[in-house]
Amino acid sequence: WDPWADRKLLDVATATGTRIRLQYSVALGKWEQVVDEIIVKMEVKPFAAGGMRECFALKKLSNWSSQNWSSANNMVAKRYMQPVSNDVYYDDMLLQMDSKRLGMEYNKTHPPKQVDFMQACLMDVHGMPEDQARYCLEHLLEGEYIKYNSNSGFV
Repeated sequence: WDPWADRKLLDVATATGTRIRLQYSVALGKWEQVVDEIIVKMEVKPFAAGGMRECFALKKLSNWSSQNWSSANNMVAKRYMQPVSNDVYYDDMLLQMDSKRLGMEYNKTHPPKQVDFMQACLMDVHGMPEDQARYCLEHLLEGEYIKYNSNSGFV
């Protein structure tokens, strides 16, 4: 079952992009970049927006398995509504991945409830204006979304 079937993403033009992921090297004690090319289909209009970013529905073909769009990964592409430098996107991804790493360390203590953070990566869409080409990507979490914090620190 595809929760985004009604969005008609299969009818959207295919785009290519460069994906930038961070992989933590325990041996080196630092994050290393992994860069690869990806093929996506993304809605032109956002389906949601917060105080700073807007969200677009996206399907991404796997680099390792089936090239079938109906089984492609459902993802959310997030873009700042106001122009920001590419460093802001990179810092967002680094913070998300550091949070994930720290959560994994915390979970090793066997807490009553474990924590996890979404893996995030960056995508630069080829052929788009530079100020509209960069997105932060996360896998779609199915179900109702409730936000418990704000960009100004409210929890």
